[in-house]
Amino acid sequence: MTFDLQKEFATDEKSELEGAWEELAEGARILVARVGNDHYTERFKRLGKGLQRQIDRGTLPEKKGRTIFIAIMVDTILLNWEGLADKGQPIEYSKENARTMLQAYPDFRQLVWDIASDADLYRIKDREEDLGNSSAPSSSDSDTPTKN
Repeated sequence: MTFDLQKEFATDEKSELEGAWEELAEGARILVARVGNDHYTERFKRLGKGLQRQIDRGTLPEKKGRTIFIAIMVDTILLNWEGLADKGQPIEYSKENARTMLQAYPDFRQLVWDIASDADLYRIKDREEDLGNSSAPSSSDSDTPTKN
């Protein structure tokens, strides 16, 4: 018997870039692209060498680093949501609302990061299993898996 790397590790590149829905609670879900996707990588490249050097050396002021990190998450990772509320009031997704919520709630920011870092969410075999277990896949779910 062999261990088929493609079968085990191939990911859906479309969902890595365009996001995969993750349910947080009944009626509440977020659309999250994978950490390290092409848009994410490109955004980091655009930071410039000086800023990148500060990040690498650990000399970037914490508040400035958090602001940059949240901006990158909003542009490249947290792409949409449905059914979220703040203080009992529904919040529609917008980049500004996403920025505000990620800033206000560090644990929400960490949750989004953890989901975006979960390779299983983007693996073809796991997505096929999930789609097979759900009664009605979302129209936002990827239709055509591709190999990494």
